[in-house]
Amino acid sequence: MMVVPAIRRRAIDKKEKVVRVDKPKNSVIPSGFVLLVDTREQQPLFSKPPTNLIIERVALKDGDYSIKGHEDKIVIERKKVNDLCSYIGKERRRTNRKIIQLESMDWAALIIEANEKDLETQYKYGKVTPAHIRGFLLSLSVKHGIHVYICKRRERLEKYILNHFLYYWGMTHGK
Repeated sequence: MMVVPAIRRRAIDKKEKVVRVDKPKNSVIPSGFVLLVDTREQQPLFSKPPTNLIIERVALKDGDYSIKGHEDKIVIERKKVNDLCSYIGKERRRTNRKIIQLESMDWAALIIEANEKDLETQYKYGKVTPAHIRGFLLSLSVKHGIHVYICKRRERLEKYILNHFLYYWGMTHGK
């Protein structure tokens, strides 16, 4: 049985001005489900994984996160803003080859560990402007069908990954 964890929000804490997110109560990890994390991830997510979540560090051909046995079908690439600027700027030829690979998958996403305001700020990383970033992300989504998720909170990034991977697992394993 698979229960996809839901994000439940509590009221905004007036002192901290942040929205608190409760941990999912019914997070069930199905038997056989293994989350793969690329060995090149320097600060990987899931430092405190949910109970029963098996994580393996492997060298993934594409992306930073995938599901064991489905590495060629579903992946998530994760970038911080400075990495994203390199990805768009000086590494553009390599990025274009990556995009072609991601397009061939059942499902692919780029998650950006930032908030939208971070993406609107002029960066000192080469000549990439906020307009370049916006155009690139729109192109990924509309032209190439690659999902884009922008969020600074690691806990929400983890939930995004797990929700999508568990849903895909359920679809492909008849659950």
